[in-house]
Amino acid sequence: MSRLITLTTDFGLTDPFVGIMKGVILGIAPKTTLIDLTHHIETQNISQGAMVLASATPYFPKKTIHLAVVDPGVGTTRRPIVIETPDAYFVGPDNGLLTPAFSGKARVYELIRLKYFLKSPSNTFHGRDVFAPVAAHLANGVKPSQMGKKIDDPVRLDLPRPELKDATLHGQVIYADNFGNLTTNISDQDLKRCLTGKPPVLRIGRRTLKQFVRTYGDCPKGKAGFLINSWNAIEIFVRDDNAQQLFKTQPGAVVTLRFS
Repeated sequence: MSRLITLTTDFGLTDPFVGIMKGVILGIAPKTTLIDLTHHIETQNISQGAMVLASATPYFPKKTIHLAVVDPGVGTTRRPIVIETPDAYFVGPDNGLLTPAFSGKARVYELIRLKYFLKSPSNTFHGRDVFAPVAAHLANGVKPSQMGKKIDDPVRLDLPRPELKDATLHGQVIYADNFGNLTTNISDQDLKRCLTGKPPVLRIGRRTLKQFVRTYGDCPKGKAGFLINSWNAIEIFVRDDNAQQLFKTQPGAVVTLRFS
């Protein structure tokens, strides 16, 4: 059986951790296709990992296995889990990272069958010892119910949502990509609910942006603007430059959107 597994972590690519996880998977399920979603989630930023999963996983084929590890509680009493949905499987820590998988039809299992782990799991690398082998066994056709016990109290994140106050949307930056573009938690639907016929004005830090454009090329070179990106969210950018560096901004920075 051949199956697709995606990997999402905060491990980065300097250390060998991602490569080791891939070695474990291929040792158990050699016909598996592995796709790196990203390994540059901000260190220990569970919310950011969840949002990346929410934005990316709908674009994969049915029955894809999504392996995600952003796990500051590794080795503690936090549970390892697998989630089975009508469309996919999700494997990772029970810390809210897998919140995008929850729905009325999702079944959640705490992983307790040690035969599906590596022998003598460490207290610091469950990505290698627990989650990678479980994902591989799923790829080989083992059912989630064979690996653990069903639970009904998984940890769910209360993902940050923008707030409307005095005709102004108050949101935040949730992700900075490799180009320095800043994705916010203000969606196109949030924007549509507040449209007044007047042009929107965005403020981040001490900067006020009035260039609300359709695409990057509609903004003059070197100028900052904002648009609806491929995540259907407001994104802040600087044409041919790096908004994160120029604005000295990190995820969590406050953003306001009003209509002039």
